[in-house]
Amino acid sequence: LGFNYTVHGANIIESSGNLINYGGDILVGHRIGDSDKVHLLNGEKEIMRNILFSTQIEPIKNWIFIFNINYSDNSLARSQHFENFFTSFSLHTKI
Repeated sequence: LGFNYTVHGANIIESSGNLINYGGDILVGHRIGDSDKVHLLNGEKEIMRNILFSTQIEPIKNWIFIFNINYSDNSLARSQHFENFFTSFSLHTKI
């Protein structure tokens, strides 16, 4: 069982199309005119949550069944929201 919670401060794009650089994108480095002072989590707040459940059982010797459930909920910049639900089932054998 696992839980991951991440908060990120994304750069902001103004209505005029200008980018305000808060350091939230590795592809947009420090430019002339950008502030020399940056504050942690400035910019548009993005929140990412992930819950993982995994279990395995060996009902027969050397036959291992693995079942995973992964749910993620991401609230991103510019009002983007994504929810994903994944499941997987695996069978492992030992020879």
